[in-house]
Amino acid sequence: MLTIHEAAFTGNLKRVKELLNQGVPVNSRDEYGRTPLHRAAYKGRLNVVQELLKRGARVNPRSVIGATPLHWATNKGHSRVMHTLIKAGANPTYRNAAGQQYGYNEKTRNALKTSRAVSKWLTAVRKRRAERMLLSPRLLGSTPLNQNAIRSIARFVTVKKNSR
Repeated sequence: MLTIHEAAFTGNLKRVKELLNQGVPVNSRDEYGRTPLHRAAYKGRLNVVQELLKRGARVNPRSVIGATPLHWATNKGHSRVMHTLIKAGANPTYRNAAGQQYGYNEKTRNALKTSRAVSKWLTAVRKRRAERMLLSPRLLGSTPLNQNAIRSIARFVTVKKNSR
């Protein structure tokens, strides 16, 4: 009989559902710290990924090497799985133990750049960073160079707000 990790890896959706209905934890880990979501993302098993997420799988679990399901899907070039994970809340800024981010494969990095979900997420992150910098007490009343940087950031945030 297949374990949930093996079923996710092979794309056996029927077995995955059966095991989850029997009470097998959706976020169970193997000896390498991988969850069934890691295994399904690695092989590009979109239907299994969607079912695991629907059943409450954590979207950003890290294996013992620090890799998330998004790292695996990206490394293997499974763009539909990548988009599904991003929409479910996967954090593309996480780095694995080697210091690599989600887009360390140039082909998949370009595919993800076109994703609306990624674009919206990155815009929101940039806006939050800019607002934090504007309100930073160490920048208030600082040198003319820093004040010029603050004005540039303020223009960027204003332009982004007005362009919506």
